[in-house]
Amino acid sequence: MNVFIKNILIAFSLIILNSCSELNTRIDLLENDFKIDIPECYTSVTDSSTSDWQDFTISLKFKFDDICFEQLITELESNHDYLLTKESNNLIYRKIINEYETATLSVNLTEKSLEYLFIHL
Repeated sequence: MNVFIKNILIAFSLIILNSCSELNTRIDLLENDFKIDIPECYTSVTDSSTSDWQDFTISLKFKFDDICFEQLITELESNHDYLLTKESNNLIYRKIINEYETATLSVNLTEKSLEYLFIHL
């Protein structure tokens, strides 16, 4: 990859990182990656995102009540633009965005929670 294109990718990554400084922007990124709408009735959200210059990780964990969780499951079932695997009480949705970025949604059916992990390297 030539240096010019690499510098453009680095600059773009920094712009995304700066724009992801707010929780709502990170939630928008999740919704855009998976083409879903997260129900706004979640009971809590924890943001554990990190960054290291051009590499960054967005990590969000949502908790839902029963009704809101059903809305989330319905929303996820309406879109199939990602890989789905089932592991015990978890539904794992994976999407490879490009060679530098991957996104994962992990739905815990017991806890009624959703974890989003976006990695940019």
